[in-house]
Amino acid sequence: MKRILFVDDEGNILDGIRRLLHTDRTRWDMRFSIIGEAALKACEVGSFDVVVSDMRMPGMDGATLLNHIRDRFPSTARIVLSGYSDAQLSAHAASVAHRCLSKPCSASDLHAAIERVCSHQEILDTPEIRRVVGAVGELPSFSSSMSGIDL
Repeated sequence: MKRILFVDDEGNILDGIRRLLHTDRTRWDMRFSIIGEAALKACEVGSFDVVVSDMRMPGMDGATLLNHIRDRFPSTARIVLSGYSDAQLSAHAASVAHRCLSKPCSASDLHAAIERVCSHQEILDTPEIRRVVGAVGELPSFSSSMSGIDL
């Protein structure tokens, strides 16, 4: 079962994600954190396959959180889910995230992004390769002939 951590400073956003992905609860262990510091502590306690974070949060912002995740837990896939689209923020997100999504985001888009990064992890299923890929920014899209599956 894949472990996924969602981080956003707005509880109603996390509640909405919980509802959007309710049908996936039997195949994904989903956790929710309202602040970056708590999310980082959760990662220290138990590893996550994917962390989905908002960018603008008080205290530790999403970019800082994902930077820590990249450095300390490089095999964890990182997705930004943000309602802000200014150029500086987008550039910063690209340096710490494998995928970037805009709010509002449909359940199917969020689901597809999580599935895609999980598929990449399965393709790159050796710990050494996952650490190297985890240390880079955005992952390229694999063609269906490379992965053996239609992404």
